[in-house]
Amino acid sequence: TVIACIGPATAKTAEEHGLRVDVLSPEPSVHKLAEALSAFGAQRRDAAKEAGDPVTRPSERRPGARRRRTTT
Repeated sequence: TVIACIGPATAKTAEEHGLRVDVLSPEPSVHKLAEALSAFGAQRRDAAKEAGDPVTRPSERRPGARRRRTTT
């Protein structure tokens, strides 16, 4: 899970609730937030390539990775 915030106030609130903020927009703008998320994703992809890890989309990962909700 990647957590992105549009500004420092939102990031502070997220952290107060125990969340780790991965991406912080440099300006309070949806466009800047999208750019920051794109840069974050590119950095993660490049780091995975350098480490020799496979680069996959979430939809390509193994199906049992998420817990499914069971009903009784």
